Amino acid sequence: FHALAGRARVSRDSLALLACCALIACGCSGAQGGEAPVVEADSTLRIALLPTVEALPLYVAEGEGIFDSLGLRVELLTYGAAMDADTAFWRGQARGLLTDGVKAALWQGDSLPLGVVLRAPLRLELVTPQGSDIHRPADLKDKVIALTRLSALDYGADGLLQAAGLAPSGLNRPQINDLALRLRMAVQGQVDGALLPQPFAALALEQGAQLVRTEGTADGTGVCLILRGEPLEGEAERLCEAYDVACGRINERGEAALGCLPLDELPSDSLFALPTMGRWETPRDSLSKRVRQWARARELLPPNESLPPHD
Repeated sequence: FHALAGRARVSRDSLALLACCALIACGCSGAQGGEAPVVEADSTLRIALLPTVEALPLYVAEGEGIFDSLGLRVELLTYGAAMDADTAFWRGQARGLLTDGVKAALWQGDSLPLGVVLRAPLRLELVTPQGSDIHRPADLKDKVIALTRLSALDYGADGLLQAAGLAPSGLNRPQINDLALRLRMAVQGQVDGALLPQPFAALALEQGAQLVRTEGTADGTGVCLILRGEPLEGEAERLCEAYDVACGRINERGEAALGCLPLDELPSDSLFALPTMGRWETPRDSLSKRVRQWARARELLPPNESLPPHD
């Protein structure tokens, strides 16, 4: 087993943000995410992100020069854990962050000047060790499922429990931020299961884990590209255009486009089918309202207050 996200590579000379997979044969080279430079007063948009399928349009756009062709200077900073990407964003090492819709909704407030550029679909998978007795969401009662709290995973876990008629308190949720570690714990049976994005879920299956069929875990929350402060003139529109162009190229190439993800290992085509990448969506106020109601019901968010970046 190879450390996956923890060894993710980041493009050194990236001049793009939302782009399609560069020449697939060439791949995407780069440096460690932890070496991300502090944002300087230039026009380069540095975006912190994880090497997941949801981020693939950004890597593809970067690799094929889509950002560059639209006059965008973008540098992607890859991290193996959402907390590390969040930290880079809040400490000013990146002006952009690809995060899930739950976090984006909880962070928005008068004291946190954030702009949501676009929203795109998100799907998470529930994987369990080989031989697990978890076959459907109703089997989750009193189980230990690794995830990241206060995120789409946490929100999605509650959705699974609710659909099965279980209370949120009926699930133990250790916070395992690093994707590679969470994958390994699920495969080795150190937890009863884990919620993982793709292609990490498929890699877990390749290592012997099982997939629990669910009705679109966290479906509807989506991923969001957020920026600190106001975008530069025309920046948001060009980012959205680059995203759409990248999605079109991914759809043409299928699983071959996964080669642009900066991972040392990718799942075989027999275990993972790349979903059709859709156009970007306009962020929805209804989602933000629904997420904040959920957080207050769970006593995760004080009344009339936004959630601090780090809890």
